[in-house]
Amino acid sequence: MIAKPLDESVRLPRRAVLQAAVGVAAILGAAADAAAAPIKVSKASVAYQDQPDGSRRCGICAHFAPPGSCRLVQGAVSPQGYCRLFTAASENG
Repeated sequence: MIAKPLDESVRLPRRAVLQAAVGVAAILGAAADAAAAPIKVSKASVAYQDQPDGSRRCGICAHFAPPGSCRLVQGAVSPQGYCRLFTAASENG
């Protein structure tokens, strides 16, 4: 009995290799998108309120994204609202 050389016995069709490569690329792309997505916290966890705290309000916070969202807090926020994550936006922009 003559054994086949190893490289011939494990050859895969080109189509199967390409399909596997496309599948791996799709999985890695989805994982990269998930890693890039910001993690937002609940309003309750940061004591969000719809009223300002003195001069501190969402509309002048570095995390505010007009017209009514926050880069760190889940859901809609009011420009007049406030939470513990308030950070004054830089005037230099």
